[in-house]
Amino acid sequence: MAACCNKHFHGKEKKMKCVLCKYIFHVKCIEGKYCTQCKEINNKEIIIQLNRCKFKKTQQNELNESSAMQMIMPPSQNAPQEEDINDKFTSPKPSDINFSFHFGVYQEHRKADEMVNEEEHIPDFSSEFAVSTEIPETVPDFCNEVEISTENDQASAKGKNVLIHNGYWYTLKCNCGETTYWTCGVRTKKQKCKAAITELNYSYRLSKAEHFHSPVKDIENKLLLKKNVREKGKVNVHQNGRSIAEETLIELNKNESLPSIKSCIEVVNYHERKNRPEEPTGLRFIIKQMFLSQNFLKVDILE
Repeated sequence: MAACCNKHFHGKEKKMKCVLCKYIFHVKCIEGKYCTQCKEINNKEIIIQLNRCKFKKTQQNELNESSAMQMIMPPSQNAPQEEDINDKFTSPKPSDINFSFHFGVYQEHRKADEMVNEEEHIPDFSSEFAVSTEIPETVPDFCNEVEISTENDQASAKGKNVLIHNGYWYTLKCNCGETTYWTCGVRTKKQKCKAAITELNYSYRLSKAEHFHSPVKDIENKLLLKKNVREKGKVNVHQNGRSIAEETLIELNKNESLPSIKSCIEVVNYHERKNRPEEPTGLRFIIKQMFLSQNFLKVDILE
């Protein structure tokens, strides 16, 4: 309870809350919306006056001034002794040098006539700093440059070109100008090998990513076999894919390393779906009324 209202509330006396201090008072103790104490505070004004302090040099400012003074000092005060200078060089006189100061920056200006005469005192160091511009005959190759054993056209499962290197095979990804990008052909829904090869001007370079799988034995023969299976599937689009794969594998020698029959069936079915004609979605024919029940046909929308 605030000090301005010491009375207790009895019965149904009217009460009111002060807007500023949020205390509850009698209605007669509040003038307007404020109690007696808050009314005095509300009517007061606060005047804040800001005065600029005088500039005082700090340690950082003094350090900057001292370093600037050292930069603009004439070189005659810090010049080395005459004994340490080679006889071929002549030090300029202080009267021949004009100094200009601008924000602590030192600049040196000399007369053009005397600068031309000083060329006689400049020694010739061209022999010591001669740079060889000859190109060596043998340039070392890049460490990741490789030689591709074979490049087969349309040997992948989907009919793309293939590169073969050390038991790994790469499919064509894209062409960007003169650069061609090849990615590893081992890609499934769960795992995708990130190894790649970049081709530029008939030179091949391996990427930093390595294969997470082992190389495949006789990969070239397996790719050629899948290519034959794919061509048969394009011709016989209505024949079962398993029968085409089995017939092709039986014709080969058993001693050769053959791909799995499952992979051959997937290749055949993929190309059969692409070359198979589309199934009809509608059929036009005449309906005989004698075979229809009563009120079966409401309306013919084609008429």
